[in-house]
Amino acid sequence: MKRILFALALVATSISFGIDFGRVMIVGASNVAGAGGDAPNSFRWPLHQKLLAGNHTKDFVGNIQWGTFNDGVADNQHSGNGGWGMYSLLTGLHANTNANLGRGKFSDWLDAGDPEMVIWLSAANDFWRWGTTYLTNPNAPAEAEAFFRNYYGQALDTTFNRNPNSKFLLLSYSHPEYTDQVSNANRTAMYADHNTLMQTMTAEQRALGRNVTYVDLFSITAGGGFTHDQTHLNAFGANIAADAILDGMIQSHQPVPEPATMTGIALALGAIAARRRRRQA
Repeated sequence: MKRILFALALVATSISFGIDFGRVMIVGASNVAGAGGDAPNSFRWPLHQKLLAGNHTKDFVGNIQWGTFNDGVADNQHSGNGGWGMYSLLTGLHANTNANLGRGKFSDWLDAGDPEMVIWLSAANDFWRWGTTYLTNPNAPAEAEAFFRNYYGQALDTTFNRNPNSKFLLLSYSHPEYTDQVSNANRTAMYADHNTLMQTMTAEQRALGRNVTYVDLFSITAGGGFTHDQTHLNAFGANIAADAILDGMIQSHQPVPEPATMTGIALALGAIAARRRRRQA
């Protein structure tokens, strides 16, 4: 009960006085960097605005800076490396040729930027591995799960081994809006399964005492009209994403239950469910 009251007090305080989020690194590909259209800074610009409006403070860090935001604030650093998949983000190497891409890699950016929070959005540039076969190849879902579990696990371990007090936001990818129905169906199915995996991994990480927060961009963009080119966020989608990410950032500043507490909660929920089943029997 004390933990719940403290969390509620923290949220109320954040609304009134704001939170100092410290150094924040946003990592991913073109949907982090921005890819033209009416949202050239993707969700990072509306997120910046919302942080200012909430009296929150932060310092964006990363290996790239594209200009300045529209209010002239030169805080547009990020690690959105367009076209990069998970392998490239973690190694700095081309996924096919292993050529050095010349921008360093995630661990280098952590060392240089020393972030207190990592916001991670990556998935789309790895979909080519399954192409249009996700729904027809019975091995594809298991292969995709193993791939993402491996690389998300590497990103998480790299972050928390360097700084156990880090905060990590794990973002699902926005809903695809392809006019090609085969591509749309395959990608939608993969991202739906991907969402489930991310929620599972978040629970696993939190059970280890790590401050990991899941942000579901897939579900909130399922209605369509959130992209300008079928995959990259338009201004409307970027604004919706920024709201969800800000909520996740605030949530990440609530205390993470100790592993024993998480186990106790799981057992209690299981007991409640069992009682309900007995009453219904």
